[in-house]
Parts: sequence; structure tokens; C-alpha cells
Amino acid sequence: MPEITKIPKMPYSYLIKKDGDYTIAYDKYGNEKYSRTDASTVIQEAIDALSVDGTIFIEGGAWGSEMQLTNTIDIGSAHNGVAGRGLKIIIDGTIYINHGNEAFRFWGTKFVKFCAQVIRVKANYPNAVFRFDDCVSNRIDVGYIYFPTPYNASSKAAYLYSEHASVFGYVGWNEIKIHEILGSKIAIHAYSDAHNYQVHSNKIEFGWLNFAEASTTAIKMYNKGVGNKIYGGVIHLDSSLASQIGIDTSDSDLHVFGVDIRAGNATDLAYQNSGRLFLHGCSFPISKTSNAATVVFDDCFDNEVYKLFKNSGTATILNTGVSVTFAHGLARTPTLVTLGATHAEVADAVWSADATNITITVPSAVTANRNISWYVE
Repeated sequence: MPEITKIPKMPYSYLIKKDGDYTIAYDKYGNEKYSRTDASTVIQEAIDALSVDGTIFIEGGAWGSEMQLTNTIDIGSAHNGVAGRGLKIIIDGTIYINHGNEAFRFWGTKFVKFCAQVIRVKANYPNAVFRFDDCVSNRIDVGYIYFPTPYNASSKAAYLYSEHASVFGYVGWNEIKIHEILGSKIAIHAYSDAHNYQVHSNKIEFGWLNFAEASTTAIKMYNKGVGNKIYGGVIHLDSSLASQIGIDTSDSDLHVFGVDIRAGNATDLAYQNSGRLFLHGCSFPISKTSNAATVVFDDCFDNEVYKLFKNSGTATILNTGVSVTFAHGLARTPTLVTLGATHAEVADAVWSADATNITITVPSAVTANRNISWYVE
């Protein structure tokens, strides 16, 4: 009886790689399935051949000799996975976007995972590298996205968009992690033009955002969304360039964690908003504006003054005095003030406060310097 030779199965559904002028997709058994001179078409054919789940591994190549994409890669509603199962796309090395449409478009998808090392685009690239259109629970993890100058006014690294007039069409619960972005007019942009709160509950994480042109915005969340969270990361605004913005938002409750906005000049803004903005552990050593909106600071560093959600210390009423006024360090008027007396002469002290200062007053003049501990939130 002849011996049966088993073909080892690859750990992915398709392997896509360059071979001379051709891009070839091999199936999990090593069989050649698609071969064309256009890499975009091969990748799209492999994606379309899969349904709920599967893994596509793409060998992108080295910087300068990388695989070039000449059309949008659509990841559509056919890839509507379930928890624990979904399409996975992995790009090893560098790919080059050599066209003017979105590079990767997620529309109606669910539980898709996308991982890439390096993506670079042509100069004056007029679109978004990633577009999320009415999809939920997807995840991307990218090492580096590079935009050469000049930047096109419509260039973006990631664009979260919803055009539906119903609350049932939305972009939500997606996780976007981009370790470094160099360039683009808007690095990360969220927008809904038909209904409030359409882009919501997304997690966006970055390591370093850097720009080489004026009139740029790092993060723009313009959809009156709820529950979106930004994790940083450094936003570097070039001090030689004008009209740069770190965070621009109309979200109803955008939460920003650990973002450090560096450099900048008098024409730049750390943030501006027309919605409720929560800043947690952030640093803003440049000018800013809140555009008459509500901003809540929680342990943030701002122009060498800590703006705290809570604070405490000790105040001293000097000999023969009846009061002391001092800055409480919060970014708003305290709602709670607790005093601790160290002597009977200050045991009945009372307080008043505004957005900047606290005043502690005692019924009669003290006979020596008297300390009072205080706590505010």
C-alpha cells in the first residue's frame, strides 16, 4: 500500500507575498489561488473568499521596495464575526498607499482584527488610511503611519464616520491603536452628519503624533458622541508652525487619559471644545481654550500649575489676623471644603470659595500664628 504524504497546513487562511512583478495569494495548503500584478486585487479576492473568520498574512516588504496598493481594500458586512471568531489581517513589513481613496474601509463589520507594522502614503494623499463606517467591535493595531508633505486638507490616519439618521446605525466599541503618526491634516477624526451620538464608546490609543505643517489637528471628535476615550501618548506641535490644535471636540463626554501636548506656540491650542471634556493626568504646557464649554481636570499639569480634581494643604492665619486667602489649585469652584483646626482660636473657622481661591475666616483675631489644614474637591 503506497505511503500517503500529508501536506502541512499553514497557520493562516491565505499567505500573500510579492514574487517579481506579481502578488500571489497561497491558501493554507500552499496552493497558489490568486496571482496578479495588482496587489490590491489579490488582497481583496482573499478577503472576499473568507466569510465569518480566517487569517490573512501579508508580506509587505522593506521601506522603498514595499508592496503597493492602488485601490481601496473593502472589509464589508460579510465579515460580521462573533465573539472569539472574526477576520484577521496581519501585515508584516511596509505597504505603500499609491492612490487617492481610503486605504482600508471597514463598513458594517464586527470583530475584525487588523495588525500592521508600517503604512506610508503618497504625498498629498487626500483621504483616510482607515475608515470605520457603521461598524462595531473591530480592532486595529498599527506601528507607524507616515504622511510626507505636503498634506492634503482631507488627509487622516483614522476616520470614524456614521451617516445614518437612526441611533441603530453607529460606529461603536472599536479599538484603534496607532503607535506613531507622522503628518496628515487630522490624525484621528470622528464625525456623524445625520444624528447625534452615532460615534460612541470607541477606544483610541496612540504613542506619538507629530506634524510638519501648520493648521493641523491631532484629534478631532466632532459628532456629539458619548463614551469615547483617548489614551496617550505625546502630541508634538511644532513651535515654528501656526494654528495647530491638540484636541478639538464636540463630544458630550470625551475622556482623555495621559496625553502630553508638547511644544507649540501662542497661535496653537492644546484643546478646544464645545462639549464636556474630561482630562485625566494630562499635560498642556501651551495656550488653550475651552470655548465656553465644561472642562474637568483630574491631576493635570497645566503651565507649571497642577489643576487637581482634589487637593489639600495647610494655611496660616497670621498673628492678630482673622482670615487667610489662598489658591486652592482646582480648575473649578470647590463643592466640598473640609477644615482641620490645630488650636481653639480657629476651631470655629468658616470658609468661602470661588473658581480660584479659598478664604478661611475666624470669629476673632488670633493671638499667634495659627495653622489650619484644608481639603477640597
